[in-house]
Amino acid sequence: MANPYDLYIIVVDDDEDDLNMLTNVLSSTIPDCHLQTFTNGASLLASVGSISQPPQLMILDWQMPGLDGIELLIEIRRAVQFINVPIILLSTISEPDIQLKMAQYGGNGYFVKPATLSDWRSLVDQLTIQYELH
Repeated sequence: MANPYDLYIIVVDDDEDDLNMLTNVLSSTIPDCHLQTFTNGASLLASVGSISQPPQLMILDWQMPGLDGIELLIEIRRAVQFINVPIILLSTISEPDIQLKMAQYGGNGYFVKPATLSDWRSLVDQLTIQYELH
């Protein structure tokens, strides 16, 4: 696990390409960041009890098999250590109804997944500023 003073981010995405792109951009933008990744919501929930340090940010894919991002958000908010953690959802499409549900259940942001490396960098730069990830 990361040093308690290190920046710590959890990313959950079932799409291997998106997961790799996001984690590579996060790692290059924030080199001292400890990233913990999961390929589905069930694996994150199975690990909740062993996560002793709350992350500074959680990034969840919306469209995943099993638990989708909203269902995972609801479950995560039940865990005491994640109550104050900013949680954002990523999706390949802009979906106003999902944005409303996300906010209703304690989500902090909804972003459309970028299509290019440059756009991924812009998203990570935006997240770095918005959530003070440095």
